[in-house]
Amino acid sequence: MKGKISGKQKNSNPVITQEMIEEALANRTYGEFTMTPAVVFFKDGDAIPSEGYKIEKRMIADGRIQSRITIAASAEKILDIFDDLVKRLGDTCGIAVEDYRAKQGHIDHYAYSRDTFLIRSILVDFEEFILNDGFVGIAIWNDFEQAEIQLTVHKIIVVYAFDISRFISVLDSYGLQENPELRFYFENFHLLLGTDAGDSAIEALKAQLCLDYSAVQPGDPNLILN
Repeated sequence: MKGKISGKQKNSNPVITQEMIEEALANRTYGEFTMTPAVVFFKDGDAIPSEGYKIEKRMIADGRIQSRITIAASAEKILDIFDDLVKRLGDTCGIAVEDYRAKQGHIDHYAYSRDTFLIRSILVDFEEFILNDGFVGIAIWNDFEQAEIQLTVHKIIVVYAFDISRFISVLDSYGLQENPELRFYFENFHLLLGTDAGDSAIEALKAQLCLDYSAVQPGDPNLILN
């Protein structure tokens, strides 16, 4: 099993036992919220997993103010929400597949100007891998629409856009509520787990998307467990 430690830690060298991991994986439900197997959540902080979203503003390089929506949703609906959000991006999109398996950093695999319906269809074929593997993230964007939607390695959705009304309507349809005080589970100490078939699944996904190029990104400061 491969995993990487992330989040706020109580000490610099946390000791994680197999028993701790098994106990966390066996108790993945918090009220109506279910964690995916990609994230092992240790209840040592004040951020208990729950559904909702938070809207924040940020200034980008050209001085404009952009909105960021950070969304937490239960495992059984997170990919449906992601897909419905991607539908709002338009007919043609770019996609990046983020692979965090490399110890020297992570690799982003890019495909540009792809049919949005084709991207969505390909991702459906890989939904089990995408949902359950804590070493893979997906980002999809439309430059004309000036919007990007990410499904992070923590299985949290992040939306960047100037006009967020079309995305908020999707969240409303799933009954998600805005909560400015929402704490996300990735802010606490946790462990991300990769799947045994992760390497082959990444290669298959790259082949389906007909990638334009790949780029190695700076090293990930998180500890790697083998």
